Amino acid sequence: MDWQAGYDWLHLVLRWFHVMAAVSWIGSSLYFLYLGRLAARSEPDSVEAYGLSEPTARWLKREAALAWLSGVLLLVLLYFGAGVADLLQGLAAVALLAAGWFVYDRLWRARPAVAGPASVVLLILVVWGLSLAHGGRLLYVELGALLGTLMAGNVWYRIAPALAAQGGEAVWTLARERSAHNNYLVFPTVALMVSNHVPGVSASALGPAVLVLLIVAFVAARHGVAGRSARRWAFGGVLALLVAMIVMSGR
Repeated sequence: MDWQAGYDWLHLVLRWFHVMAAVSWIGSSLYFLYLGRLAARSEPDSVEAYGLSEPTARWLKREAALAWLSGVLLLVLLYFGAGVADLLQGLAAVALLAAGWFVYDRLWRARPAVAGPASVVLLILVVWGLSLAHGGRLLYVELGALLGTLMAGNVWYRIAPALAAQGGEAVWTLARERSAHNNYLVFPTVALMVSNHVPGVSASALGPAVLVLLIVAFVAARHGVAGRSARRWAFGGVLALLVAMIVMSGR
């Protein structure tokens, strides 16, 4: 078996593992979020009302860690396997994930009133900056990895401590906020990971703009599925954005 065949099998096994770990993690997270909503209707001020505990927190942390670590390994393999970047660029991609979590976490803790609009602006700047370095598939993979890192960081450092009752009401309030963030990041993260396999989308001349619209569209789609209001407008927005993306990717 030559080196390329060994690399292909390593890539495939990692991809299997990553997808299965991510599906397990996302499924568990959404299930616990649903349980929390049901329980909160009867006991809205009780952490115990969510039916969650320290073993649950460990379970979620383990699933998030496995999905994230396998994803980072796939990102590294993509860099070296595609021959598009050297070691320093690969390390820079991983550093972006750490920096993204730090900025996101500090922003939402220190400036919650402006964190939403600021996050959108920062996302656009990151997309623009990465598109200058490289476009196409890597751009979509790196943005998907960044969103996945935010989700995993939320589980490890904000949600799990609250589930394990390691803090007061302030900790639990922050955990509920980050659970909502993860809820809305699920769809765009998966969409980015799938879209990078379609060159007509990821490699189009307007690929970065399509990427931003794709994230917005799938956040709206998630709201249409799980939101409590304005569902018709959400799905209408998704349809309009889809048409816009199709037109833009054809240019």
